[in-house]
Amino acid sequence: SSDMSNRQKRRIIRQVHGDGFRSLALKARAEQAVALLTQTGTSIGDVAEMMGYADERSFRRFILNQTGRSPSEIRRIDSQEQSESLSRLRSQLENVTRMLEI
Repeated sequence: SSDMSNRQKRRIIRQVHGDGFRSLALKARAEQAVALLTQTGTSIGDVAEMMGYADERSFRRFILNQTGRSPSEIRRIDSQEQSESLSRLRSQLENVTRMLEI
């Protein structure tokens, strides 16, 4: 309701989401950055710029604080996970192919 004070709105947000608005906004921003890092080949500097950071260093610090990992670690880990997932799929496909040959 528009009769609700900002304090009441903040309290409701905290009760519903377990975090304050600022914290939720930072998490959402970090999720967007992680998506750009893992789903595009865009350079870390360009991702930083796309996210509104004037310099890459501030962006790196932000990501590290939010995720516990540097942007390059996020990229490397995602790449490893995708590679492992692809290997599992290949193995499953080979097993199915062998079963069909029998």
